[in-house]
This record gives sequence, structure tokens and C-alpha cells, in this order.
Amino acid sequence: MKKNFRGVKVIACVVGLIIVLLTGSLRGAVSIRPAFIDIELDKGRPAGSLVISNPGDAQERFRVRVIHFELLRDGGLREVKPDDKSLATQIKFNPRELTLAPKTRRTIRFVILSRGKRKDGEYWAGLELESLKTTVSKTKDGGGRDLKIEVVSSILVPIFGKSGKVNVQGSLDGATLKSGKNGPQLTCSIVNKGNGRFLVRGKYEILSEKGESLEKGDLGYSYVLRESARNFKTDVKAKLPEGNYRVKINYTSPQLKAGLSEEFTLAYKPAAPPETEPTAKTKPTITSPEKGKMKPPEDQPDDKGKGNTSDEPLATDRAPASAKKGQVQ
Repeated sequence: MKKNFRGVKVIACVVGLIIVLLTGSLRGAVSIRPAFIDIELDKGRPAGSLVISNPGDAQERFRVRVIHFELLRDGGLREVKPDDKSLATQIKFNPRELTLAPKTRRTIRFVILSRGKRKDGEYWAGLELESLKTTVSKTKDGGGRDLKIEVVSSILVPIFGKSGKVNVQGSLDGATLKSGKNGPQLTCSIVNKGNGRFLVRGKYEILSEKGESLEKGDLGYSYVLRESARNFKTDVKAKLPEGNYRVKINYTSPQLKAGLSEEFTLAYKPAAPPETEPTAKTKPTITSPEKGKMKPPEDQPDDKGKGNTSDEPLATDRAPASAKKGQVQ
């Protein structure tokens, strides 16, 4: 039995600095500039363009579409339906499909239509270029059935637009130090209550209660979109015994002049080692002797000197009074 799966999409998340600043390339060949777009929505008719280049030796074909997306609290990007913060339904672009010969480039132009007066704040959408050249791989599922998976690669270019007065209100919303798969794991939460996004880069330092520095490192580099929250996690390499620790966290941001800094006192308890399962007790095996050679139990007299010649295994309990003569239960 064979099954085909299409739409296992590998997004070359060209999200500017949203997840990490990537190069805007697809399969190491095609590239797009700019990698993300900032635009003013209140100045005339907002419009712009992208240039997609194919420096490789093979022809490339693309389908272009507009999507809305969100950044998940624990990381990652997900396509969602357009909401009141989306520009996806207002962006018109051309062309919708394009073919790039080797060593050539094409321009994609877009315009953002106005649909009444917008509330103050930042809005966004993504221009996705989906490759029409797919990669097919074969594998098997848990039941041994053949699977054919078609992988679709794409590039996502975010478009951010500002309208009216935009403000950011960032704050640290707590931190935890818990045992993870690879040992201690530090998590810090950041909340943005403003109507615009901001970019943060985090650093941390773990100290003992006496102030001895135990470890320093990075703790997140990403945007926090308007009216949302993000959790930034990192594995701690230092071996931490159970106890309380001072954790200094500092985030710098071009949009937050003072940055975000705070010291937390966090309790840490290593995970208990997995319990070893007790060795199962082996029940004694009673082997039936050859027929005619079985002796009766010492505490049970034989019947007129005859042994139990039954093919049934020897009972370990005395037979009840109701048992028939010569039968052992």
C-alpha cells in the first residue's frame, strides 16, 4: 500500500530578524532582496518591489502568494488566517507565477490598498514564493507501508506597515530554571503590550547564592510582535546541584532605549534518576515425573501403596475433603 503526502513545506524563513537573520536564499541558489520590508501606510499609496535572482545553472519556477503569520510563544512561525492586524487581504502583487532562467533576475511589484482609516499600530503579512520544483523522498511508516513525501520549498518575505502612532511596551514576565532533556534549562518570558514590534537580544549570567559566577550565555534573538509574548530558552551547560541561584537577565533592543534587565532568584532541582525496574521473581517450575514413577507427598499417604499415576501436575496444596479418592487437586 502506498500513500502520497504533499505539502510538507520547508520554509527558508527569510523573516529578517524574526527568527534569526537569514540570507534570503532557497536551496543555496535563488535569492531575494530585500529580505523584509518596512513601509509607512499613511504616506500616499504604499507600494514596493522585490528582486528575485537565479545565479544557478538550472531554470527555477515559482508561484507567489500572500499569507498572514504569527510567531509562536515557544518559537517558530505558523501561517494563520488574516485578522485585524493583517495586511494579507490588502496586498496586490504581480506576477503571480514566474520562471527564472539561469543567471537572470525578475522584479515582483506590490501595492497595499487602503480600506478605510486604520487604527494606530503596526500591521503585517508575508509574501511567499513557493518553488514549483519539488523534492520527492520515499520512506516507510510504522506498519511497513511505503510512503512518498513531496517536499515543497519556499521563501517568506515579511512586509510590516506602520499607521499612526506606534509604541512598544516590553517587560520581562518571569524566568524559570528547570531540568530539561539535556540538564538545566533556563527560560525567560517577554511580553509586548504595545501596538508595534521590537527586536531583542538576550544575555544571562547564573551565579551561586554567594555571588560566584557559574555560567554566562545568550538567551534569544528575535522580534516580539505587537500584543504578544515570547519564551526564550537555552540549555545550561554548567552542572547545577539542587539549590537556589541568582540569575541576571539582560535584553537590549533598538526600540527599547533602556532595554530589559532583571535579577531573579530561582530554585533548581535536578530530575530524579529513572527508577530501575525490579527483577521479576521467577516462579519455580514443577516438572511432572514420568508416569508411574511419581511419589505422593510425604504428608499425604498413598492409596493402598499406589502412587499418583495421573498425568496432571502435582498440586502444591492438600486436596479438600470433598476430593475424589485417588485424585489430587
